[in-house]
Amino acid sequence: MMENGDAEKFARFFYETGQLRRVARAGWWMAGIRHPESVAEHSFRAAVIARMLAPLEGADPCRAVTLVLFHDLPEARTQDLHKVSQLYVDHDRSQALAAKHQSETLPEAEAAVFAALFDELSVNGTPESRVAHDADLLECLFTAREYQERGFPVADWVTNCRNRLTTDSAKKIAEAARDMSPGEWWQDLKAAIVKKAEE
Repeated sequence: MMENGDAEKFARFFYETGQLRRVARAGWWMAGIRHPESVAEHSFRAAVIARMLAPLEGADPCRAVTLVLFHDLPEARTQDLHKVSQLYVDHDRSQALAAKHQSETLPEAEAAVFAALFDELSVNGTPESRVAHDADLLECLFTAREYQERGFPVADWVTNCRNRLTTDSAKKIAEAARDMSPGEWWQDLKAAIVKKAEE
């Protein structure tokens, strides 16, 4: 049962979470992409990837998805800093501090859960945290491939994401993604529709 005042704490936290729809993934600006996807959009596809990747790596899918959904929440306060900015700002420290402050806004039981998620992500010692990290990187790789196909100079994003993957399944998926067109899924679907119409 919810304690008095907890509803307001949850409501505040959920409004803050919504801020991620307005936080752009800043690294893409360096490649000339004027309107990159939001952190929330990134987190959505990363969560879908984590759900599919986890069973392949013997990890708990629900736990992996939860880690991914929470991994960028501090960016509601810190914004998304690209690698150039991170040369001048201690990104890991600012993320940890923001996560700590965010957890303090929650009811006590949820604050402990929130803090444990960030501890697990920072240590990266569980199968679920490794899947979450790889899902985050794979999502970036997929986005880079989509931007690359539109002519943006982001080949190094594809390579860097691929090189940082740790799970075998993620590495195989990255190779497949690198070698196919991002629009291949709908081209195949379009061909199937045409074939069915001709039957």
